[in-house]
Amino acid sequence: QTTENYYCSAFWSTDANVTVTSSHATITVLGVEEPPQDATAVVGNNVTLSCVGSTTSAMLTWLHNGTDVTEDSQLVTPGTSEYEITLSVAWSDAGLYQCVAGYPGFEETYSAQPATLSVRGVSESPPATVITEAGSDVTLTCLSTGPPTPTVTWLKG
Repeated sequence: QTTENYYCSAFWSTDANVTVTSSHATITVLGVEEPPQDATAVVGNNVTLSCVGSTTSAMLTWLHNGTDVTEDSQLVTPGTSEYEITLSVAWSDAGLYQCVAGYPGFEETYSAQPATLSVRGVSESPPATVITEAGSDVTLTCLSTGPPTPTVTWLKG
């Protein structure tokens, strides 16, 4: 937790057991409260990564393999510090996503542990139509990648 409340209490046992308590002080530690999590997505599908700063004044920056992609992110709920980045997954989206929090009035920025986006899909499909002579050999190629290595099966029909 990044926010804690503190107060002091003084007790006098010689004065009819009197206790006096101070007002509360809230201490907030700046940083990234909830970093993005590793994810696996299929090419053509959508995937959403989220990140939460420790206060509502957090200004979050998203990095993909070290490049700023903040323009693709959005604040989830006004008055919060939860930002999401939603991608229509392409092969180029694979890699490390990192959330960096900055706070007005503070020079320091706070980086979350990067999350890995793994991408799966068929990167090379056979042609839609092949015309050949009877008895000729035909080679069809289907290249599929993604963690873990898939088992590729050809089906007829």
